[in-house]
Amino acid sequence: MAAILLLSGGRSSRMGQDKARLPWAGQTLLDWQRQRFEQAGFSLVWGLADRVAGHAGPLAGIDAACAAYPSVPAFLVLPVDMPRLSIAAVQNLLQRGADSGKPTAYRTSPLPLYLPNSPELGRMLEQWLADPNGPRSVYALVEQQGGQWLAPDALQDELTNINTPDQWHHFVAGESAP
Repeated sequence: MAAILLLSGGRSSRMGQDKARLPWAGQTLLDWQRQRFEQAGFSLVWGLADRVAGHAGPLAGIDAACAAYPSVPAFLVLPVDMPRLSIAAVQNLLQRGADSGKPTAYRTSPLPLYLPNSPELGRMLEQWLADPNGPRSVYALVEQQGGQWLAPDALQDELTNINTPDQWHHFVAGESAP
């Protein structure tokens, strides 16, 4: 079964502080995300150290997970800063990706992402990340792997990352993103 790879190692430069440590529902945003997906029955992977120096973005986190968990058949790659993302949307993405056997994401957002794990994927990511001019885009990963793009339909608000203090304020107040 697929495991959720919860990405939480970004620089959070626009937020001005670590987004994973933002206080939410009496705990950190990271702990809240972990708890709700575990309660929904998902296995989680998080907190892995990048295997490449510097900041290589989400691909470095995916690379670390592929290397650390080669027997996991697929990952649902989710950013910690997408707290509006519903369990139902994640389950739908899992089903659609598993049915196709291809990387699967929503057309307007490369994350969340259903990503089949394979030795070939691991080797490709290692090559990309070893090249200082290599691709660093999740979009490029999905395209290179022959992935499919789903229409977001009514999910657009759920697919919004919270990147700034203003966006966080609106989220905490229960408002849609500005």
